[in-house]
Amino acid sequence: MKTKTLVVARTSKKVSKLKIIRYVLLIGTVATLLMALSGCETYDSSSAKQVAEKPLPLKVYHQAGEDDLTIVFAPEGYLAEDMAQFRKEVELACEMLRQTKPFAYCMNHINLYAIELASTDSVTAFGLETPKPDQVFAPVQMDSIKQLMKRLPCAVEKTVLVIMANVKDSYLGYTLVSEPCERMSIPETAVIQSLFSYNPTVLLHEVGGHAIGLLADEYGSDTALDDESRTELLNYQERGLFQNVSVSDNTPSWQWMLGDDDFSAEGMGIFEGGYGCAEGILRSTQNSVMRHHTLRTDFTPYQRYLIYSRIERVHSGREVSYAEWKTIDLAYQQPPVDFAAITGNRRSQTHATGDYDRNDVVIVKE
Repeated sequence: MKTKTLVVARTSKKVSKLKIIRYVLLIGTVATLLMALSGCETYDSSSAKQVAEKPLPLKVYHQAGEDDLTIVFAPEGYLAEDMAQFRKEVELACEMLRQTKPFAYCMNHINLYAIELASTDSVTAFGLETPKPDQVFAPVQMDSIKQLMKRLPCAVEKTVLVIMANVKDSYLGYTLVSEPCERMSIPETAVIQSLFSYNPTVLLHEVGGHAIGLLADEYGSDTALDDESRTELLNYQERGLFQNVSVSDNTPSWQWMLGDDDFSAEGMGIFEGGYGCAEGILRSTQNSVMRHHTLRTDFTPYQRYLIYSRIERVHSGREVSYAEWKTIDLAYQQPPVDFAAITGNRRSQTHATGDYDRNDVVIVKE
């Protein structure tokens, strides 16, 4: 089965969306799966063939049900002596989801698991190469990810794979999103930097927003949406992806929420910029964790609605009405979360720039 893949990225360098896509597609998909037997055992190249045939044991961090969305955390580049750190990072990731709306009121429909396999050298446990200091991304091998998914005791089409890479400065994170309209040969996959080496809220951006919510309201360049990208986006939206952005000459899909006084304090509106472009595309708020994860840690009302709806579709197959979601969302009174206090990471503001105040054009539609 062929599965189209789109890359949505947040990197430490300004790279256009199309360049990112071309970069990742040019990466070879020829690596063989390099796995360990179980637990914290390490990879041995001489036993790769036998290892590939064995199922992977999963450590349970939160249990819902077999019909629910499953998030699987996998370590990359963690040596045996680093596995205690990996476990702490998984616990941190789980806690961040528990304290963030809408995940905070969706946990009864989310499984949280982890694979504990240590690496031995620069060839990591899952067949990825350690990124060089000047590389934006770690080279992801699609064949390795596919083989990994075959060994998981959970439904691929309901699984989000989160690869935590134990690197320092090469990249922040990116997400590979598969079409959800057919049984996936690979799942939505988020690759993020070690949560202890960068601001941990990148997890909310990549895993919560891109991989689970299928959100696209970010931009990282000054370009306008061109015809090729417009056609690409519309095709994806027909398949249910990236519903929280709209091309500039269309009525935004969230317009029906703009007159709701219950969410007026959260700044809902129509703003220009998204899908990797600064012009020609619209989003619903000026800022959010999706636009810049070191300045904001929250999801906006429309983002929360889409995330909750996706989780419920995975669980039951049914569509959630706006009224049903609104009742649940308003009933959950969540105080502001100080993630810096939870994580011990106070670096976030050092990454803030004025870049995210530009091109904030409010579009008024009659």
